[in-house]
Amino acid sequence: MPLPLNAHSVVAARIDRLDPEDKRLLQAAAVVGRDVPLPLLQAIADEPEEERLRAGLDRLQSAEFLEEAQIFPDLSYAFRHALTHEVAYASALGDRRVALHAALVDAHERLYADRLTEHVERLAHHASRGQRWDKTITYAHAAGRRCIDRSTYQSARLFLQETVATAARLPEGPDRLAREIDARLDLRAALLASGQPFEAFAQLVEAEPLATQLGDSNRIVSVAIRTMHLLWLAGQTAQAREYRQRALEHLEALSDPARAIAAHNVLAVVSLFWGEHARVRTHAQRVLDLVGSDHARARGDGLVFPAVSVRGVLASALAEEGRFDAAVAIGEEAVRIARSLRHPRSAGQALAYLANVHQQRGSIGDLASLCRQGFAAVEPDAGPVSELPMLGAFLGHALVHAGEVENGLQSIREAIQSQITIISRPGLSLLVMLLAEGLLVAGRLDEALAEAERGREVGVDSGERRADATYHHLAGVIAARRDPPLADVAEEHFRRGLTLADELGIRPIRAHCHLELGTLYRDVRRRERAGEELTTARAMYDEMGMHDALTRACAALAGL
Repeated sequence: MPLPLNAHSVVAARIDRLDPEDKRLLQAAAVVGRDVPLPLLQAIADEPEEERLRAGLDRLQSAEFLEEAQIFPDLSYAFRHALTHEVAYASALGDRRVALHAALVDAHERLYADRLTEHVERLAHHASRGQRWDKTITYAHAAGRRCIDRSTYQSARLFLQETVATAARLPEGPDRLAREIDARLDLRAALLASGQPFEAFAQLVEAEPLATQLGDSNRIVSVAIRTMHLLWLAGQTAQAREYRQRALEHLEALSDPARAIAAHNVLAVVSLFWGEHARVRTHAQRVLDLVGSDHARARGDGLVFPAVSVRGVLASALAEEGRFDAAVAIGEEAVRIARSLRHPRSAGQALAYLANVHQQRGSIGDLASLCRQGFAAVEPDAGPVSELPMLGAFLGHALVHAGEVENGLQSIREAIQSQITIISRPGLSLLVMLLAEGLLVAGRLDEALAEAERGREVGVDSGERRADATYHHLAGVIAARRDPPLADVAEEHFRRGLTLADELGIRPIRAHCHLELGTLYRDVRRRERAGEELTTARAMYDEMGMHDALTRACAALAGL
């Protein structure tokens, strides 16, 4: 709310009655900020001699314009009222304000040379108002990155928008292109974390021709990878694959390890959802090799540390291959690293990936606990967190199988809606399939089939072939549970599920199809075939360590 004009006038009149020397000192203090460290003020004041400066400050304290705020590590003053600071700042002539702001940039760099990172927000402020454009870009960009690291995405967006706008003031040339591209990539991250995917994509549209003009492979790959990532999130699979190919054409030319880590990390994630396990291993191993033991390295313009996310991706791929002990080990390692980094979003993602491993294994007892830990981990994050829908759906799945069917179904439905709201298509098919499975447990077969068909459609559109195999498994179970059972339809679905799971290397679904085929053959009195299928299922479950499923297979064999 604007303050009354008369309040401004009263304060302005009091300032005008000051001795000219004290008035200029008060104006200089106002340019420093609401809080005024003495070393900074001394660096830009007309009277640098400390004794006379302190005498002037004493007079301003007596007049109740300033007050002593702290003594350690540096003596610091503060304006007693925000209005006083505002009016004092406005009373300084424009050219003098610009000069003082510019001088404060130099003063900060001289006085705090060994800890400039702590002052980048102030430096960005003074550089911009001091019309030091080159330094504005440097410090505003650094401030934006610092805000992303602290999950304060709205502040990051403002700093990075200023960085992009200021780049236009630089002379044309490679340096200007490079700095604008990098700023737009980071602005994309802040916008995406703030739930603004379309605005994030717009930054990449602007950055792409700049990267092409610059001809730098590092930035061409960075832009192509991030564009692929957003197209993938939007479910634009064909276009996403085109950008992946562009990135791959330049990937080996990358000279910047940080950009190589970011590129391979995103490629590993996308490859997981597209069911390309060999690519997952290749890209994940490259990230692990480049990061080494420096787990905090190369977060880049991403929102999660690559050392965490790539381990989660690798754990999920191992789970799909039925290598659950290895998957749990690397998934738990991802959680430990995320917690050691004290980074909420990384911890939430690691727990979501680990929950995915346990869901595929059928370890329902561990699933609910992991999901609740995931919710608690991401609570401090200021933006919409893409892992929340997955955690919500897994929690619902656990509730369904714990007998709280309606609560579980509600949790899964809410998770699906959240996923749609944040405009993220990857993984949506899995959430819908979990809803179909929950409806199947509830005995609502028609609804279960409808959701399974929807999940398959979403998955195919997103290039997630796993959804097709999951659909045939669920559709077969639904057909087998009809009254009377649709045995031929069920058998056809299970056979198709086996073929797809074999092609994709998804062993848990293969084992499930063998179990259901064996159960189907038992029910139609084809005992020999039933024994073959159930024996295969039992052996696969035993090898993979899927203990709950193994118990069911053994019980089915015993009932022959």
